Amino acid sequence: MTQKEQEILKLQNELQDLKNKLVEKKKDREKFVDEINSILQASQEVQEEIHSKELKQEKIIHEVEDEKEILMEEISSILRMAQDSREKFKRKNKEKEKKIHEVERDRELLTLEIDHLISCSEEIKDEYLNKIKEKDLIIKQLESRLTNTKNHKEKIIKDVNSILNNSLQEEQKIQRLVRKLSSESPFLENKEEK
Repeated sequence: MTQKEQEILKLQNELQDLKNKLVEKKKDREKFVDEINSILQASQEVQEEIHSKELKQEKIIHEVEDEKEILMEEISSILRMAQDSREKFKRKNKEKEKKIHEVERDRELLTLEIDHLISCSEEIKDEYLNKIKEKDLIIKQLESRLTNTKNHKEKIIKDVNSILNNSLQEEQKIQRLVRKLSSESPFLENKEEK
């Protein structure tokens, strides 16, 4: 074999090697393409999953926003109710304080009135006791006068009785004297008869 043939054979072998390598490269490229396609498909699936998750996340975000708005409205309503309750409590507390002041004032007025009534009662009591004392004094004076009048009346009755007795005795004496004189003088007797 000549040198030129050897070179041709060598070139053919190299060419065959290149073809083999090319086939392998082609196979590698197809494998690589398959891998890229698989990666792309996986990427597509991932993107779809991401998109689905994004949609779910957006839905969740909207739901959360809606719930947040509802919750904010409920919180606002609760705050308004709390504010109303606080205002109502303040009003009731003010009314209670006002009533307490009114009760305190009424109690002070009632205490003053009771003190006044007690004072008046003491004055009336003193006046009543004074009147009772005056009445007792008047009764004693009347009793004394009555006793004096009774004693005076008894004395007068005694004096009158004494006078009457004396008069009766005098009259009896006179009658005895008259009878005596009559017995002694007929003229007097006739005069007496006339």
